[in-house]
Amino acid sequence: MKARQNVDKDNDVLWTDESTIRSSGHQNRGHVCCKAKAAFQNSHISLYGMSVHPNRSELSSRFVRLSWRPPEETGGGVQTYGIYYSQDGVERERSVNVSEPESLELMVSNLKPEETYSFRVIAYNDVGPGESSAPLKITTKPDLQVPSRVESLRPVALSPTSVQVSWGPPSHPNGPILGYRLLWTESPSGKEQSVEVNGLSYKMDGLNKFTEYTVRVLAINRYGPSPATDAASVTTHSDVPSAPPQNITLEVVLSRSIKVLWQPPPRSSQNGIITAYKIKYRRTGRRGDQEAIEPNNFWYLFTGLEKGSQYSFQVAAMTANGTGPFSDWSTAETPENDLDESQVPDQPSSLHVRPLPHSIIMSWTPPLSPNILVRGYIIGYGVGSPYAETVRVDSKQRYYSIENLEPSSHYVISLKAFNNAGEGIPLYESAVTRSLTDPIDPSEDDLFHLFDKYPTPMPDTSTPMIPPVGVQAVALSSDSVRVSWADNSMSKNQKTSEVRYYSVKWKTSYSTSGKYKSADTTALSHTVTGLKPNTMYEFAVMVTKGRKSSTWSMTAHATTYEAAPGSAPKDLTVISREGRPRSILISWQPPMEANGRLTGYILYYTLDKNMPIDDWVMEAISGDRLTHQVVDLNLDTVYYFRIQAKNAK
Repeated sequence: MKARQNVDKDNDVLWTDESTIRSSGHQNRGHVCCKAKAAFQNSHISLYGMSVHPNRSELSSRFVRLSWRPPEETGGGVQTYGIYYSQDGVERERSVNVSEPESLELMVSNLKPEETYSFRVIAYNDVGPGESSAPLKITTKPDLQVPSRVESLRPVALSPTSVQVSWGPPSHPNGPILGYRLLWTESPSGKEQSVEVNGLSYKMDGLNKFTEYTVRVLAINRYGPSPATDAASVTTHSDVPSAPPQNITLEVVLSRSIKVLWQPPPRSSQNGIITAYKIKYRRTGRRGDQEAIEPNNFWYLFTGLEKGSQYSFQVAAMTANGTGPFSDWSTAETPENDLDESQVPDQPSSLHVRPLPHSIIMSWTPPLSPNILVRGYIIGYGVGSPYAETVRVDSKQRYYSIENLEPSSHYVISLKAFNNAGEGIPLYESAVTRSLTDPIDPSEDDLFHLFDKYPTPMPDTSTPMIPPVGVQAVALSSDSVRVSWADNSMSKNQKTSEVRYYSVKWKTSYSTSGKYKSADTTALSHTVTGLKPNTMYEFAVMVTKGRKSSTWSMTAHATTYEAAPGSAPKDLTVISREGRPRSILISWQPPMEANGRLTGYILYYTLDKNMPIDDWVMEAISGDRLTHQVVDLNLDTVYYFRIQAKNAK
């Protein structure tokens, strides 16, 4: 041994440089421990070397038992030890923590035979980890006692949810085989499961349909498991789809044509390769369904339909195994006549805007005339002018978000419908994007720092008062709006000593009478209640101090939320159809209190008016219709009719 001291197995030896042990003999049997002491009280851990002649309980083909001494300086006590190890040639390092740090040992298992591993240990206290020990390299023993690999692994799919796996025994069992372990992994999730098996086959049940699995098997004797077989792949059988197609939409193309569009079922529910789609359709009031098959597209055009009739459609996906579940019924009505495209569309019937700091959200309703074809809408917008930017959207769209806008800027927006005849009359609206600080409630936070960059002195007696600035109106519900503002003319040292009154006035934006309602407050915000649902209001604020008052501020707008219709449709009328004794025509007018854009009507009719309303026959009607034809009625029979309006609420 090369060192400055002699080696004594009963004593510790201090080395100050590297040392080499040569010609060790039986008299040197024992443990050798290396300690390192750092200058900054951060001690290394010293791994014990394995004994010169290790026992099988300490080192085998698949595990090793490690022991070590604690660091000399623990810094308040060791909480745990972390053992880090890696296989030579493999970059990944695994780790395991010691649950009982006072034991100063740990058995690391699940190693591979005849492989070299590098181990190191780190102590942890309340502050964190110490320095790592020097690595200790250990080579596991050959694995001569466990069985050889299982042979002839063969998985066979039995059904969409089951697989039969069979295999042969190992050629070298090295003793009695105690059993087998079957492991299977689902692709692509990577989820692995296992089961212990006594025989040479196993049926895997409860699998996912039309899914690939990889299986492996290993044999087990008294010494442990054999190496696993190479993975074998198997795919469960396909089946009918377990979910219907998604996003069913209907487009009325002409008075005798309706286009049905859809998206495939979710991938996890397709259960095979989709070969075609089956579409069922029926005319409302007629019994019996008709079917059509579409093998290639996600749409189908139905032609030759009857004018002025309501049709319902549902779609199902098909695989080689059959047809999956159908979607819910979707309904559309063909017009009495082909829509007119010889003239441009009318003006959209309404336009609402909701400003945010960097965007404006638009919503609108189509032109009132249902007989003129609308192919889409053109949106124009810009600061002070609607001609800076232009966007086109399709005829079904009712919402649009204008993005990438500047905060606190005045935008003008135009909306017009178009068809092949040209562009209709635009509808205009304006909005001021909110400031970046607008979400802060002025009544709860000091807003005066917003104007520190541009201080405005308190006016003297000869100067008129400055009106409130930054007026914002935000809808809270279907009948309330919160109005907030800032008073730029009041300096910070005057906030607590002066009493100022603020008057808030409001009216509906479309009102021509000029009559306002008003309320007074001393706060920098006020919630206006008792408003009408789905109605745009304009608000302005004035400040009063003593006998002096400012002018009214700039106007802010807000639209209250929608609410359920507050009244029923009116003027319900039943008219017989000449030449059609089994048909009648129902007409009505919208409710006085629609409280929002009407999305549809529900027509109820029955022979017994005392029956619960849920037992009446129901027919859904689109919200832009004020007439409806009921067909296939019984002759010389009294029917009772009721109609109900609905909106988004």
